[in-house]
Amino acid sequence: MGRNRRDRREPNKLTVHVTAQVFEGLPFVARICINKQILGILARGQALYPVEIVAFILMGNHHHFIFAGTGNLISNYMNYIQGELARAFQRFIPIKYDDLFWADRFKEQKLVTPQDVMEQLIYMYSNPLEAGLVSDIKEYPGVSSIEAFLTNEIKAKLHYWTPIRHLTKLNNHYNEKEDIEMAKELFSKNEGLHELKINPYGWLSCFGMQSQREKVHEKLMKIFNEQVEKYKKMGLVIKGKESLRAQPLYKKHRPEKGERTPYLQCYDPLLRLMHIASYRKFCEDCRRAWKLLKKGFQCVWPLGGYRPSSGWRPLIQV
Repeated sequence: MGRNRRDRREPNKLTVHVTAQVFEGLPFVARICINKQILGILARGQALYPVEIVAFILMGNHHHFIFAGTGNLISNYMNYIQGELARAFQRFIPIKYDDLFWADRFKEQKLVTPQDVMEQLIYMYSNPLEAGLVSDIKEYPGVSSIEAFLTNEIKAKLHYWTPIRHLTKLNNHYNEKEDIEMAKELFSKNEGLHELKINPYGWLSCFGMQSQREKVHEKLMKIFNEQVEKYKKMGLVIKGKESLRAQPLYKKHRPEKGERTPYLQCYDPLLRLMHIASYRKFCEDCRRAWKLLKKGFQCVWPLGGYRPSSGWRPLIQV
């Protein structure tokens, strides 16, 4: 049937959480050269497909993104960065990722209410603390938008983009001097600067709450600081910033198979059921339209669904 598995009926009022996991290993090591290449890919992707990025963080083997009000561009942006990241690490770590990199296509969740957005933000930025990677989130050396989250400021920074063809194999074990030299080499082969813009409270406009920015930020920081204190009291063994940067690239790790990701996240049970019922009807309308198209009939495609491309031809000409 026609592709309609993502709810884009209100693209300008949409807040979405997107995540994806690599097939195996922990490739997103916080080396300088790796971080810079990733940021260059994210920035060029945003130049090509100007999505509103609210937040992102890359852990060792997966990433999280939150987008707001750009439903019609999310798939294009994610397809671009998923492909570029896979090709980059197939060059950086060719022995391990000569074929498969991602475990599956990225998963997308609609965040239905402001509370769901805040819960997802807290979960994302608590990841390094819960995993015992760092004791202070500001010390996390991986690629993230933590600075924008903590300061309540729109961050727009330029990052150079180096084409994948210029990337070369990295040594398994970390050497600071080699890392710096590789970063310089990548910079020398860059083909332009692109701005990566993070708007940590861009999602408020999706709920008509632009005027409550300071209030929402204060509430988020209160909850987040409570989380920080909770993890401190647990006495977790902390790996630390330098240890994360120095870990080997070929480290073995096979993630456990996760549970199925629901297409939406909603804390209110009744509201959740209403959204599910509405979405099921939307899918049924798309299926009905697709059946008519296959038979050669003209029909109005449901708003927010993915109509077949113009090159498609019906089975029967009427």
